[in-house]
Amino acid sequence: MKRDVGLVGLLLVGLVGCSQSPSDAPVWIGQVVSLAETDHRIGPQTIRAIERDLLAREIHQIAFRHVDGLRSPARAQAIRLLAVNQVAALVVGPGIPHPEEVVAAARSHGALTVVLDELAEPVRDSAVLLGSDPVQRAEALARFAQRHSSDRTARLLVDWRDPRCAVAARAFGKTWRSLGQLCREETVADSVPILGTEPVVALALPMTYRHWPTLSVPNGQRPLILSLGFDGPVPATKLPLHYATIVPPIGQRSTACQQWFEKCQKLEDEPVELPALLARDVVSLFREAIPAVGVRTPEMVRDLLRRNLLERSRFEGIAGTVTWPEGRPFRTLFLHRQLAEKREWVETVQP
Repeated sequence: MKRDVGLVGLLLVGLVGCSQSPSDAPVWIGQVVSLAETDHRIGPQTIRAIERDLLAREIHQIAFRHVDGLRSPARAQAIRLLAVNQVAALVVGPGIPHPEEVVAAARSHGALTVVLDELAEPVRDSAVLLGSDPVQRAEALARFAQRHSSDRTARLLVDWRDPRCAVAARAFGKTWRSLGQLCREETVADSVPILGTEPVVALALPMTYRHWPTLSVPNGQRPLILSLGFDGPVPATKLPLHYATIVPPIGQRSTACQQWFEKCQKLEDEPVELPALLARDVVSLFREAIPAVGVRTPEMVRDLLRRNLLERSRFEGIAGTVTWPEGRPFRTLFLHRQLAEKREWVETVQP
């Protein structure tokens, strides 16, 4: 496999003690991430990208301890990192089903969390949301559908058990109706039914849904299908589907962004997408907030991070600019059309 550092080795890096003096020892950051095979490599890819970036930029003031948040409860893993390993802050995601539980655990220990997964609701006093926002994505897709469909009716299929899908569904329905359209909501539990003949179909379903390839439409109908549940493409589709992501397509990436993608792609067996992009930004975020030298106890660093990160209103990263109006992350969105494994950029939506 084309990897510069094996995953097992990277995990061990986060578990070995350090012999440096307090003034030059790194500040340890804990990451609760999914290493499940069903998550399409996103967790391991993120870990490798973080460690690769630390080595490439010779960043020594921070180091990461990575733990699997699915092998045992993510909240329990977070508490262990904070109480036993004395990490100064947490990173949660990608691939954690309930990242709000990790945020709550960190908050109870006075620690800050940087969230790579989406949160249903922002936590302004203890979390920095670095990924995309389900409300912003849903609103953008509703406006896109209104411009590209002549019919007023949309069918909204929702798995209400997932809080992020529920928030996205409500945002889509509110925006769609505000545009003078009609929206029919339908609860989806364990399977995706025949889509029917509605001209617009919005799917608020989580990434872990197992029935994406079964989507079908009777009588050869071709509705405008939208994916609201998460940032990114679905594993495979037999019908054209539109989604919104913060990952810029080729041709709209900055030079630094394109170089980072190319570097990661040379060392990965799978396509490099959102995880590697956010990995580079999370390293930069902590690097800018933590001084390179000086005595840094976990308590001192936690106070420092709260001042330098929670009070920040704007961040310029390799994934673009992110701002936090009312605690929610707002970024430039890129709308794509996907059919099977082929994806093409459709339009860009500025925040």
